[in-house]
Amino acid sequence: MEKTKLLTLLVICLVILNIGLLAYLFLGSRKTHPPKRVMKSSPKEIIIEKLNFNAKQIANYEELIKDHRAKISATEKQNKELKNSLYQFLLKSSENKSIVDSIVNLLGENQKLIENIHFNHFADIKKLCEPDQMESFGELATELSGIFAPPPMPRKK
Repeated sequence: MEKTKLLTLLVICLVILNIGLLAYLFLGSRKTHPPKRVMKSSPKEIIIEKLNFNAKQIANYEELIKDHRAKISATEKQNKELKNSLYQFLLKSSENKSIVDSIVNLLGENQKLIENIHFNHFADIKKLCEPDQMESFGELATELSGIFAPPPMPRKK
């Protein structure tokens, strides 16, 4: 009789543990986890802080940002129009391969232009720096791709 009570007690404990584990797995996995890379500051604030810009440099930097955004916006608008033109060829029964290739080449040229605009923007920021800020600019230059990288996409479970 003693063995029967012991086995019954063990089975009950195992059932309770299994129910608890299942509840934890199903209910606990629905919690949202914060993204691994949380940007506490905007890229503008990061650059100002890393380079220790003074008030005059900040004012000049803000002008550079306005100019940069205007150029990028115009180029991205052009890209959107080109993509719309490109995808209109999907609706036609006979697509002209040379026109499609031309539009794709124009999109490539626009992407090249965007990268040149970005590069020139940072070259202009470098010109704002004083000699004692150049070391900090060098450190910033190695971090630029991380500062402006899009946040990672959440993994699906």
